[in-house]
Amino acid sequence: MNFKKLLSLLFISLLLPVVTAQETLKNIDSVLMVLKNAPRDTATAILYQKVAGHYNVTHLDSARAFALGGVKLSEELNFLKGKWINLKEKPSTMKPWQLIKKPWRSWNQ
Repeated sequence: MNFKKLLSLLFISLLLPVVTAQETLKNIDSVLMVLKNAPRDTATAILYQKVAGHYNVTHLDSARAFALGGVKLSEELNFLKGKWINLKEKPSTMKPWQLIKKPWRSWNQ
């Protein structure tokens, strides 16, 4: 009996992040209005990630635009956590090398 409980708990703990990883925001219009008028700070970078996660389910091009906006803002603020969470939300159509500045470009020129 204990093995069944352990197995059930393990299954639920592995399934929960998958279910909650890509959730849609119920009030996306309000969130977009807040984002439009928000100051350029770390909370705004996190908000970009939430909007990118919302659109990652429905519109990949919008998700990419918001994720890149969050990455750009995080780089301006030197906010590494914000950069990381926005890179995490990037749609699967984005290639990692599109987001990383290649140091050998300047060295090679």
